[in-house]
Amino acid sequence: MIQAYRITPTQAEQLVGQQWNVDDYFNPVQDINDNWFISQQCVDGYQGSDYPWFSTLVLEDFEPKPGSLPE
Repeated sequence: MIQAYRITPTQAEQLVGQQWNVDDYFNPVQDINDNWFISQQCVDGYQGSDYPWFSTLVLEDFEPKPGSLPE
């Protein structure tokens, strides 16, 4: 099973299209149950302080919709 960080719809809106590394952007995706997630790579690689709530995120099982994976 894939693991990713579950976020709220409001948090997903804050992250869409925001750059977290030189060539990388946050790309929240919804799982099969329409819950929002971002990848472990994004959260763990982010070096900024704009999202203090990152420290409260917990990895959860992510069941992708057909054709989507968190990036």
